[in-house]
Amino acid sequence: MKTRAQQYSQQVYQQIAELDFADKKQEKLYGSICHQFPIMVLRAGLAQSVAFLWIKAESGKPAYEKFMQHLSTITGFEGETREVFQQRIHRMPIDEYRRTTHIILNACIWYKRFAESLLNVQSGEGTDHD
Repeated sequence: MKTRAQQYSQQVYQQIAELDFADKKQEKLYGSICHQFPIMVLRAGLAQSVAFLWIKAESGKPAYEKFMQHLSTITGFEGETREVFQQRIHRMPIDEYRRTTHIILNACIWYKRFAESLLNVQSGEGTDHD
């Protein structure tokens, strides 16, 4: 039996290792999102942070779309569209919202680590969030 940390590590490693952006700029942006998303969650909350991702994905930025897909998989909502995932987060009962926030923050540790090791993106790089 694996610990949660081992599960997150394995799942996030696979997600990031399989990234295949045609544009290296999107790969750097994805790495930047990995570094900045947990800070957004701690400052603004999960619902607002997911709404931010959704808006950026709507504007045609594949890195945001992919990160939302990865988060939905980590939280057990694999295969949901970004709209359904975003709505689910906003409508969750408070206990499920707290649990989901906890899951995402724990997984974000691994997103940050693998952004550095696999994508070679350090904190502060690729911060073009326009």
